Amino acid sequence: MPRRETTKPPPAWLSLPNPSRWLIRTVRLGYAIQFVRHPPRFRGILFTSVHSDTDASVLHAEIAVLLAKDAMKPVPPAEMKLGFYCPYFIVPKKN
Repeated sequence: MPRRETTKPPPAWLSLPNPSRWLIRTVRLGYAIQFVRHPPRFRGILFTSVHSDTDASVLHAEIAVLLAKDAMKPVPPAEMKLGFYCPYFIVPKKN
């Protein structure tokens, strides 16, 4: 199949003087974080505790927003002991 000419200008990072192969590959494919150590073994789910009904409503509302954005997802019961978990906490905004 012949290449088609595009009218889009090249991305700005391609106009850098001598972009390295690493840069081109990273921008096109993304970067995978290399960890120094493996994550800790599963030791049980850490449940989030809240101290007031107001905090509970704020937390439930935030979780609903994150679920709607697909930024978090419920863990299927069969996978609950396979992941790394941390508690979710509320930090008040500074006014």
